[in-house]
Amino acid sequence: IYNRQLQELIDSQNAEIISINEQMVELDKTNKGILPTLEEMVGTLESIINNDTPFLLTERKARVVELKDILKQSNISTSEKFRRVFEAYQIENEYGRTVEAYRDEISVDGQNYNVEIFRLGRVGLYARTADGDYNAMYSRSEKKWIKSKGIDNDLVIALKIARKEMPPSLIKLPLEKI
Repeated sequence: IYNRQLQELIDSQNAEIISINEQMVELDKTNKGILPTLEEMVGTLESIINNDTPFLLTERKARVVELKDILKQSNISTSEKFRRVFEAYQIENEYGRTVEAYRDEISVDGQNYNVEIFRLGRVGLYARTADGDYNAMYSRSEKKWIKSKGIDNDLVIALKIARKEMPPSLIKLPLEKI
């Protein structure tokens, strides 16, 4: 009886070993398919950032560099690599549905301005100097900042809304035709 029970235990363990080996083979096949896809996704993300409205470029480009580095590391699991790439896509997706205010420096006609930027999703990007003397709107078609007159009051309100100093309300800023 004892020998029969041991044999059943050994047979069960052998079946488990076979199952684990089969799973490892399948995992290798999955990795061979996923890793090139992840690399392609990071390349696509980089292309999106390079062709998008230039907001938070340092942060966004650093994220891509970090993802490229992660994909090369062997000590990071494939699932973690996938999670990080997917998380980067989620962050980029969020940019299309949110407003944001941040400080940055822009260059217009060879002159640099320290400005507060207002980002309206992926649709509009606006800049205002602290004293309000200079207001600009980013032109996607011309790929440069264009001085805008008459938007200062609306831009101040938009910045306050983005900083949560005012409740959300209708924002009256011009949009570029696409």
